[in-house]
Amino acid sequence: MASLPQEFSIKLDIRSTENLDKRLLFLMDKAAKKVKEIKPVLDYVYQKVIDYRKQRPYDTVTVVGSVGNELYFPEVMPDSSYLVEVDVLYHRELPDVYLPVYSPPGETQRKTPPLVTVKLDYFLDDEHKVVSTLPIGACLIEITSNIYEVDESQRWKFFKELWNGKTYLRSLGYICLIPRQEDPSILGEIEIEPLEKVKMVPLYRTCRTNMDTMKVDGKEIKFKILVDKVFALKGTWPHKLSDFQSREKKWPETKVVDSIVQDGCLLTHLTSLVAYPLQWKTTFALAEQQLTTSFLFIRNFCSFCSN
Repeated sequence: MASLPQEFSIKLDIRSTENLDKRLLFLMDKAAKKVKEIKPVLDYVYQKVIDYRKQRPYDTVTVVGSVGNELYFPEVMPDSSYLVEVDVLYHRELPDVYLPVYSPPGETQRKTPPLVTVKLDYFLDDEHKVVSTLPIGACLIEITSNIYEVDESQRWKFFKELWNGKTYLRSLGYICLIPRQEDPSILGEIEIEPLEKVKMVPLYRTCRTNMDTMKVDGKEIKFKILVDKVFALKGTWPHKLSDFQSREKKWPETKVVDSIVQDGCLLTHLTSLVAYPLQWKTTFALAEQQLTTSFLFIRNFCSFCSN
């Protein structure tokens, strides 16, 4: 088998436009073959995540990023193996939030995590009008009921009362207190850095699998998978921060826009010197998936025409 540099190299005079076009077509053809070759591995990843969802009663587990958006371009290593990077999102939907409260060793573990009710707060309607307190794209999550469902000894980890008399959910506390041992393996992955060696619990977990093999059309494919596990809460669409639904646009079509807004947004931890550790960052990973799906037919049509 040719080495990676040999496989993707072709000696051409780049001073010629014709030769440059030939080189680009050559590289595009090679890349298309690699994308097709790695597809069974991606199908394997999708199926594993589907099976894994059954083990997460309080979370929705979704593959996001380039793999989830079906825009993944395989990374080929010098030994011709594949390195596949997968982003796995765990999210819990508002307004009800199960808190990851765990009993100390030796004590009886609660069968059902405590449940609190929350709502988003952008401070835009606050009587003190402190709009500048939060940067663009950030919000707080206000606790509206069931705060006493959480043992008093645990509340400081999750809640903080501010000057306006409202109690808010700590993003850092909520995200970081989800213990690693809670998560069974998805793909046989292991933590890249063991918990006992980490100085600060990371906001996402980076894992890897060992080198694996799969036979595709009689050819043995070697691959290793990197898995980033990210936790989030799912809230309603931030109409106060976005005119996405109302502004005039040529793309995407109205039904896609309405579906995206109906699906809401995601909230992850955001560090800040102003309101840390209460701030939540508004992200749109689920919206991205709907947008990429809406133009995939164009990409597939172009691929068909090029062949």
